[in-house]
Amino acid sequence: MSYPSNLWHFGQSCHIGDFRSTGHLSFGLAAGFAREGLTAGQRDDEMSRTASPSVKTTSVLVGDAGIDSAQPIANLRSIKMSFGIRIPYFMKCFSLGYSEKMYEEVDGDLCVEIFDVTAFFQRFEKALNAQLPGWGALSAPAQYWDFSHVPFGAKQGDLFFLKDSSKYSSQKEYRIVLLPPEQFVVSDPKVRQSIYLGSIEDISSEKKKGA
Repeated sequence: MSYPSNLWHFGQSCHIGDFRSTGHLSFGLAAGFAREGLTAGQRDDEMSRTASPSVKTTSVLVGDAGIDSAQPIANLRSIKMSFGIRIPYFMKCFSLGYSEKMYEEVDGDLCVEIFDVTAFFQRFEKALNAQLPGWGALSAPAQYWDFSHVPFGAKQGDLFFLKDSSKYSSQKEYRIVLLPPEQFVVSDPKVRQSIYLGSIEDISSEKKKGA
């Protein structure tokens, strides 16, 4: 698998100040990203993707004997189609580029740049297998979508990385998705899951806001 050449992690010093020395990755439960208290750049419904196609170009057909007998609903004023994600996943977000604006997006004051991303993920995979046996992980850049169009053909794995282009495309997000075993039960939407890679000081650097 190929990885980007660099990743940037923005956040508050009190939360990511030990990231380089410990390699501490704290994953938030996707369902918790809709809660109050997050910035506009952080907050989103990560358990569904909702499209609002134009009624001028989209029809809704209703019928109970197959598509051939279905009839269109007349005089529609708006359409919303929601694609739900059934898996209670965790996520960690990075950026594919450095921007001063990202500090505001996450209400942060510190940025850690990872300049050897291949080595980072080698350590991540080793730590995942040792610390969370039975868990899986996916990683990919966010795919920014115009939700005035319906993402037909999108599978569950695609929905993890699908984001609204009108709100979030400036973040250039790269996401790691953590998948718990089937028997995992969510008891608190604020629950987090941690993995420790060990020191990553040899493959990273940091920069303070405004420096």
